[in-house]
Amino acid sequence: MDQHASDAQERQIRVRTLHEVVDGLIRVSPLLRTLDDLNVVSRHFLTLHNPVVSSDEWAAEDGPLAVNRDSILFVMELVAAPPVERTPDADRFSRASIRLRVGDYLVEGYLHVPPGGSPLKRLHQDSRPFLALTRASVSRQGANFEAPFLAINRTHILAAQELQPVEPAAQHGVG
Repeated sequence: MDQHASDAQERQIRVRTLHEVVDGLIRVSPLLRTLDDLNVVSRHFLTLHNPVVSSDEWAAEDGPLAVNRDSILFVMELVAAPPVERTPDADRFSRASIRLRVGDYLVEGYLHVPPGGSPLKRLHQDSRPFLALTRASVSRQGANFEAPFLAINRTHILAAQELQPVEPAAQHGVG
């Protein structure tokens, strides 16, 4: 996808890396979800516009900042992205309550799985680097917050545990 396309939307996100927290804007096609943009594997860096770095170590200067995707623990939308048209297959997915250890963070939320699927198996069945967790709560000493959506970099998942049995899509109204 060409991020310089005239129809690109700017989305405000927060990126937690191994060492920093960076807020900024990404330019995404209105046809893509934030997760889809993160999973474009041909790009090794995520470009953030108007970056604000929360670090005592360094501050970003004016201009775009490129963040190495391999260093990203997870990404959250600071302002909910506009809805993208769903495919008919999306309604078939169930959700599973899961707990993940991502770097120094404990993350709990829902992972959407295909019918009869297992969230633990889903962790390694997909070739995309980021997976989505919904209704996520994140904790670490000195940092607790909730997010309706988190994109987790599967490379940094240290451990995972299913918390409750998978709920069929009809019980929770995926959407």
